[in-house]
Amino acid sequence: MMWTTDAMHVAYCQYFLYGPELPDGWDAHALDRLFHGNGVAAGCPDHLTVLCGTHTGLIRLGVERCAQRPPEPGAEWESVVELSLHSSGELRLRAWDGVDVDGPGNLAHAGPGWYRVRVQTRGRDRGREADTAARPVEEHRLTVWPAPPAPDLVLRVGDLTGRRHHDPRRPAPLPIRPPAARRAA
Repeated sequence: MMWTTDAMHVAYCQYFLYGPELPDGWDAHALDRLFHGNGVAAGCPDHLTVLCGTHTGLIRLGVERCAQRPPEPGAEWESVVELSLHSSGELRLRAWDGVDVDGPGNLAHAGPGWYRVRVQTRGRDRGREADTAARPVEEHRLTVWPAPPAPDLVLRVGDLTGRRHHDPRRPAPLPIRPPAARRAA
């Protein structure tokens, strides 16, 4: 089932998925991945940051939980990436100001473990031009399903906002493992 809003508030060109607490020991490379990775999103255990074009204001956002990888996205989406993140069992949509967005509920629908997140965007360049948006000029869709960890997959980065941050020559990063899994490896 798809949950959609025209009132997802973003600030500093970002919004998040978060676990029950702020991640302990945020990986130093996670922020670098946002601005020098796939051009759309970056994650670490219990956390995902999505990069918008709109600096401050509203975007249209759809969120969907699936049991398995969904069909390939349509051509109407300018940028599409998939990445893995580990959840402690709770993963919620959160605005930049730290307020949880109630509508989509817990996105870690299969309990603790690894998930794949597909982030689809369109209109980020219009959002960047507008800077602030009282009404959405860009749209995102998040699709979440349980899956083993895998490197980021860039299906396409077709907007200038994403191309500014994506270097296709750079190898796709491996997912950041939770601290307990890093110690065991």
